[in-house]
Amino acid sequence: MIETIKLFDNFSETFKGSGNNSIVYSSLTHFDGRLQADSLSLKYTISGYEKYYINNNQYKVESGKFIITPPDLTIDAKFSNPTPVESLCIQLSNDLINAAFNDLIFSNDLSENMRAINLVHDLNVYQSIEANTTVQSTVNSIIQHFNSPEIIAEKLQLLAKEVCNIQLQLNTKLVRIERIKKSTKSEIFHRIEKAKNFIDLNFKDEINLDLIAENSALTKFDLIRYFKQIYLQTPYQYLMHLRLLRAKELIFENKYTLETIALKLNFADLPSFSKAFKNHFGISPSKVAR
Repeated sequence: MIETIKLFDNFSETFKGSGNNSIVYSSLTHFDGRLQADSLSLKYTISGYEKYYINNNQYKVESGKFIITPPDLTIDAKFSNPTPVESLCIQLSNDLINAAFNDLIFSNDLSENMRAINLVHDLNVYQSIEANTTVQSTVNSIIQHFNSPEIIAEKLQLLAKEVCNIQLQLNTKLVRIERIKKSTKSEIFHRIEKAKNFIDLNFKDEINLDLIAENSALTKFDLIRYFKQIYLQTPYQYLMHLRLLRAKELIFENKYTLETIALKLNFADLPSFSKAFKNHFGISPSKVAR
């Protein structure tokens, strides 16, 4: 059974999921309320942006991006915008997630550690930074066929498989943390996730390692060490990656000069921005701008 709901105007209250597969489309100018679901949820922003507050962390989900949340989390959501913010909240039942995970187990050469995961109970909050074409195309198809249960059921199966893939990748990162017991690994992972989230929210600003470490309650040494173990790059490299991705987007928008883009993203000057851009993408920003 799939429940579909549409919310318009200034709906603002606690919304509780049913535990079944459900899809909530919303087009709202204002929301200040609480979301609760007893199964995994994927929240996709179609236009505008939304802010979610989970376990003392803030997640800003912009257009074309999404956040995956585990079951039984209390999530506060807030936004206020002159034009409606469109989004889709998809709740995937435990049965659907388990079926998708079992398909992955039998169709992939997974390690024993990965096979031992109880995916429903070992889920982590995940926020997309770059566009995920599988999720994007599936969400677009769901929107187009909102009143066609058979098509939506098929698309939810595809979405469940992609969510399981994402969660397996997260658990692979967790396994990379060396020589500490599982409970400590989990705590370290959540602190590094907090550091990553801080960078995601503030990469356009003037932030440094001291601020990131302070925000994640880690020493600078542990921050660099564990961040690199989990993400295979240092916090600084990740910060630069986000800045350069945003720079590329701004170049394609064709609204700003390269000098302005460099300043907006806290590069010291145009030459240092151009050098970093070419090292990252293999092409100079001036050639991309032509």
